Amino acid sequence: MNNQTEAPASCLAASVLLFTLAVVPLAHGAGNIIEWADPATGGTWSTGSNWIDGSAPAGGSGTADAGLLGNATANRIVILDTTTSSSFLAGVLFNQTSAFENRLEMRRAINLTGASVSDAINLGASGGGSTVLRIETRNEATGGYQSQTGGTALIAPGGINVNAGGSLVWARLFSSAASGVPQYANTPIVVDGGSLIVEKALKTSAFSGTTMTYTNNGSLSLKSGLVEIGRSSASLPDGYAEVSSTTLRITGAYTQEGGVLDIGPDSGGDLRFQVEGNFTVNGGVIDDHGRGDGNGSNIMLLGATNTIASGVTLNTVSFDLQSNSAQSLTSGVALNRLTLRNGEKTIAVTAPGQNIGRISFTQSANNGTTSLRLDSDLTLKNGAWIEASSLGAPGGSDNTVNFTIDTNGHALDATAGAFDLTHSSATSVSTTNWRVTGGGTVTAKSFNLTRATTTSIGAATTLVATEDGGANDLGGGGTIDATSRFVYDGGAGTSATLQSDRAIGALAVGSGTLAITGSSDFAAQGGITVASGATLALGSRTVDTAAWTIGVGPGAFGSVTSEGSLSLSGDSLTLSLGAGVGSGNYTLFDANLSGTLASVSVVGSWVASLTENGGIWTGTDGLASFSFDQFTGILSVSVVPEPSAVAAFAGLGTLAFILCRRHYGKR
Repeated sequence: MNNQTEAPASCLAASVLLFTLAVVPLAHGAGNIIEWADPATGGTWSTGSNWIDGSAPAGGSGTADAGLLGNATANRIVILDTTTSSSFLAGVLFNQTSAFENRLEMRRAINLTGASVSDAINLGASGGGSTVLRIETRNEATGGYQSQTGGTALIAPGGINVNAGGSLVWARLFSSAASGVPQYANTPIVVDGGSLIVEKALKTSAFSGTTMTYTNNGSLSLKSGLVEIGRSSASLPDGYAEVSSTTLRITGAYTQEGGVLDIGPDSGGDLRFQVEGNFTVNGGVIDDHGRGDGNGSNIMLLGATNTIASGVTLNTVSFDLQSNSAQSLTSGVALNRLTLRNGEKTIAVTAPGQNIGRISFTQSANNGTTSLRLDSDLTLKNGAWIEASSLGAPGGSDNTVNFTIDTNGHALDATAGAFDLTHSSATSVSTTNWRVTGGGTVTAKSFNLTRATTTSIGAATTLVATEDGGANDLGGGGTIDATSRFVYDGGAGTSATLQSDRAIGALAVGSGTLAITGSSDFAAQGGITVASGATLALGSRTVDTAAWTIGVGPGAFGSVTSEGSLSLSGDSLTLSLGAGVGSGNYTLFDANLSGTLASVSVVGSWVASLTENGGIWTGTDGLASFSFDQFTGILSVSVVPEPSAVAAFAGLGTLAFILCRRHYGKR
């Protein structure tokens, strides 16, 4: 790929310096800088006549020569072939100042550990030209290629700088059944205006493999320019086809300040970017051409700390946190699919609105735990869901996986998608245990906690269901903490339902109608609250709870209905009265009530502790009086206006009388 952008002045100065060094020996007892002879014609590196002094750069560690590919005056390809006498070189130097391509194709392993004339391989050009270093390996020795099924293709401790006009290309040919792949480089790589191109590997029918991983044992920094994973070869040799999976693996850190990280420019195949150090993206673009959501491209992160800044443009690429140790991912932009594998994963997404797609949990260790820990509020995108994935399923004696959602005091909003805590779909898993903890809030259309082996709800954690007509089931295995809450906050449409064959924490009906169903009686350890205007329909279920709170507002009140008997024996009742509640009778319980309440109190706009006499609870607060009949479930409120209000009404009445007299007096 040619890049016509001018090289920075510092790069040009370095190129001029290297060209000047071509006429003197290397320092430190090393060999010489030997320059390619013909500016317009390429050839093989090992042919001595292709070099100015009649011999190719050679030598051993500490004594090797450096090869200089000076300015090409026509498109030129030099092939560093397998017959080159030594794998050691002191350097590979370029000096391109005219509008042509100066290309070196490396087909054998090269070690630049010896005496070096510069700190790095500098790829760049001016004058509209380009320099290309193409590292193409093969799994058999043929056509000038060294057989490389292991080891390292290029060792360059000084690094590779890919500047404007420069390209670093990695490619692979599988032409025999031999397996194994070399490490492509052992060097830090900086892309600043140029491009790193990772091609899809090619294979013949003799090779049965389907994957190719290009590994750099070092860091990768993208300042500007392009890093491209999965480009198709410009030409497909007869008898070759592309492998289906291509991965670029970086064992060090990845940083991006600008430019484009392009995963999957050409259609087809499974394309991945694996970073084993920290992943830091402060600017630029990450583009997968809409291939994300598990459909062929993702970024696999193994570093402890991973960050994406708010100014980054992010396409649909999926992220996969793979380390067995704790990891964090903080993003200022919305994320697509997120896969969590093994260990605790702390996630923060500060982008507003729907900011995260599907979240998949997977665990590869028998009886291991994968945890999602919220470090911000998260809101699922339309159609997204939370799931137990079949990937990385463990083996072992009990085949158990454990998944935890630690809300950490934050809100997880799944109303645009689904909160689906299922059994792992992996065939080897027999037990799937879920825990939802952290004292935060999870909001969804509805909840079904029966689908996994166990689903436990931790202390002070709230589940909020919002769907009219939604079916909720909090039964199943595991425990529900008494301090947790289930809240139904639906509309005025179809009644939602709730059933549970185990005791839940607190139940609150914030709006709409919630009907208790199922064949089991219902127990709410933390009490039951019915807000003003909401209805709890018990049907024929008996209810075990110790505390009731019923809301009463102006023109509306909470209601509990039952088709059978309802015992209030030993329970407490709190009447929450809002501002503007007037005198009147309010049927809070429409049921056949029995038993004596332990206490009745009024809170809100008035505060009073009522006392019982013959099943009638009475009390006052100022000029307001309250009476609750525990047999009929009716609350009576009598509100006497304040004296100032009485005087005002009297004054209005007098004024009306005077005006009326005047009107009729004129007739």
